[in-house]
Amino acid sequence: DRVLSAGTSTPRLSPLAHSLYLRSVSLHQASSHSSTHSESDSSSPTGAATVVTSSSSVDQEQLESLCKRRGFVFPGSEIYGGLAGSKDYGPLGVRLKRNLQNLWWRSFVYSRVDVEPIETRIICHPEVWRTTGHLGEFGHEMFETKFGTPSLQTATGQQTPSSPDPDRNDAESSENNNNNNNDNKNKEKKLSKTERQELQRQRALEEQGFGKVLTAYLRPETAQGSIMSFKQVVASMRRQLPFGIAAVGPSFRNEISPGNFLFRSREFEQMEMQFFCPPDSSKDWHHHWVEFCVNWLKMVGLKDESIRLHQHGPEELAHYSLATTDIEFAYPFGWGELWGISNRSDFDLRSHDTRTQKDLRYRDPLKLVPPFYPHIVEPAIGTDRLVYAVLTDALREETFENGTTRLVLRLQPHVAPYRFAILPLLKKAPLVEKAERIFTHLRQACIPCDMDVSGSIGRRYRRQDEIGTPHCITVDFDTLEDDAVTIRCRDSMQQERVSIEEFIARQQPQLGAWPQ
Repeated sequence: DRVLSAGTSTPRLSPLAHSLYLRSVSLHQASSHSSTHSESDSSSPTGAATVVTSSSSVDQEQLESLCKRRGFVFPGSEIYGGLAGSKDYGPLGVRLKRNLQNLWWRSFVYSRVDVEPIETRIICHPEVWRTTGHLGEFGHEMFETKFGTPSLQTATGQQTPSSPDPDRNDAESSENNNNNNNDNKNKEKKLSKTERQELQRQRALEEQGFGKVLTAYLRPETAQGSIMSFKQVVASMRRQLPFGIAAVGPSFRNEISPGNFLFRSREFEQMEMQFFCPPDSSKDWHHHWVEFCVNWLKMVGLKDESIRLHQHGPEELAHYSLATTDIEFAYPFGWGELWGISNRSDFDLRSHDTRTQKDLRYRDPLKLVPPFYPHIVEPAIGTDRLVYAVLTDALREETFENGTTRLVLRLQPHVAPYRFAILPLLKKAPLVEKAERIFTHLRQACIPCDMDVSGSIGRRYRRQDEIGTPHCITVDFDTLEDDAVTIRCRDSMQQERVSIEEFIARQQPQLGAWPQ
């Protein structure tokens, strides 16, 4: 019932997942046949090039340049000069990100019998965040007042005026303040249309909630939506402990210094699961999920030497946590948190119960034990950080005997944006038409593939190497006679001559037979 088995040093797939995985990588491992088409810019047959050196040390500037040039990640709002920490996913970045998310759903939810999916709203009742401690336990809020000077509001509600300008004397400051006060009075007397509409909305909200104007917050985590739905999931899905509730969605943080490419931003997407279990088993489940998550990262392509575990000490633990283990990754800028697995104890359910007076205890259907608050073990990972890590570990710069180099993304076939690239040897009508038939046949079966007809075959190979395409399918003039194609492996650069019918048969069953 699991895609990955904790307690093993390598991932173990269920029979169904294993069958699909083998079909996706069978060509990836086939590299024993001789080369047919040149790795150079010409199209004359030669042997595959020999790699002399392969460097896995990634320069962040080089990675960002590749991502922008090849359509993985773009700077946000670039035509307006950009915004710190804001990144947009390009066409290939979206494909890569979705592949990782689909693998997460498959491993953590759909292949298991003890986890349910859920999707909750970004904006919750504001009292949720007071109950959980997000408005009282985490940092200070910086804002600029509407009237007067910028100030810092602390957790106690005190305000500290911003520092005075040292180049201005007291008289100038006093005169300026008087002018500001007069301007503020004028603003208070005459509201703009937008301000009047906002005031009307605030008055409409006064009758809701706790008898005062509600201030809505963008959620800092997806966890609370799942936790608040605990009782509904138990009732509607007839769930018994232990079980999990999984969610994927955007979250927001008031980051002071966003940056380091995709590592730290104010807006990001999380893949989280809240695993509810009896208190006496939460420690064991915490260990289980740490090992499960490490194995999953290896399955998507991260190397052993690129990840390490960090156990939080007492001074590092959040106010709700009994134990927290971070899976850290060696990013180009240094080690950083990739995945956090936390034993949240019963803090959340107990706090929501106390605040709302709704009984959130779990009741054993056999009534063998009295009602109790389950503990929650939470594996939470940011999708952006995962994409960043996968790209970092996959990027290589290789040097050949003739002194030429290539950049290659050695992405796993089930992670790569495209599984195949269909390449006519030359931009000639018969070859292009044949390539389009193969391309259409694959796309109709939802097998991600690309078709590239621009430039020499060698340059097109290099383009596909840089975006991580595991295999290139070359259609040449012999294809028109023998209905066979050349399959070129990205990693070994070896080439294999295979009939189109055999190639189609190796793919997923829904493709059907190749039309003669």
